[in-house]
Amino acid sequence: VIEDGDTISTDGLVDFKYRDEHTQLTFSAGDVDGKTILTYHDGEGFFTTESGKGGEGKIIITTTNRNYPELVVNVLVCDGSEEYPYIISSADALSQIGKEDSKYTTSKSYKLGADIIFPIADDVSWTPISSFSGVFDGNFYTISNITITNESAPTGMESVGFISTLEKDAVIKNLYIKGLSINVADRANVGSVVGYNKAGTIQTTEVTGVISSIKTNLCYVGGIVGRNEADTTKAHIDRCGFEGKVVVKGFDDDEEPLNHNQVFGGVAGYNYGGVVSESYFRCVGEGQISIGTGLFGGIVGMNEEKDTL
Repeated sequence: VIEDGDTISTDGLVDFKYRDEHTQLTFSAGDVDGKTILTYHDGEGFFTTESGKGGEGKIIITTTNRNYPELVVNVLVCDGSEEYPYIISSADALSQIGKEDSKYTTSKSYKLGADIIFPIADDVSWTPISSFSGVFDGNFYTISNITITNESAPTGMESVGFISTLEKDAVIKNLYIKGLSINVADRANVGSVVGYNKAGTIQTTEVTGVISSIKTNLCYVGGIVGRNEADTTKAHIDRCGFEGKVVVKGFDDDEEPLNHNQVFGGVAGYNYGGVVSESYFRCVGEGQISIGTGLFGGIVGMNEEKDTL
């Protein structure tokens, strides 16, 4: 499995345990379903792929070994499309999504290829992916130890979560997040997975961890999504759950508690025209929910506009 724009060297690509020193190898690119996505550079010893072009390809190796006259290496080229998503298998690769000058843009499709564990350290924190409009498939793997603080979430980012804002028709699915820690102040929308869902879909996703939010003005906090808001299509939260501890407080400029400025829901803080189905919130241990003042709901804190629960 490689990515668009990568090269494949023929050195060490194939070897025989009892290869005769006179055995010769000839390389060529084969097609799959009439399409060829690999180009072989004869005499230079490598194959190239075209940027932005994904699919299935073959490397055909013809040999003078009578026992193995022809060998075929199947190659999958990922280009970030829904059909051929980029495979993410490390914390470094995950952290590149949405970064400036990275080909891992927020409009591409991604699929986890392994469990990802971030080290627990004071200098390791997560910067939320902003304005995501692609597909993120967790592939039922787990991301562990995501830590979000006021320092890691950029100033001016009003929505905070693993992903800051989920755009219309974007999808997050089949994801587990373990050991999440969010500790922020003065943010408008806070959720473990998404701060603000603008008519996207989050499904089969479960999170364990701690969410702490302090806000001097109106703030929506949810176990999965802070603000779940539909456009012409539904904002859908389906078969998701949050388990852990929640601390939500609001104060004015004189550090006095405010009334009804905090809205917390176990799954979604604020749900406007969206759908929340087959989802749950579970607090662990005694005293694991602390709400200063405001509105609180086991599933949704505030529900408007003929939403479906």
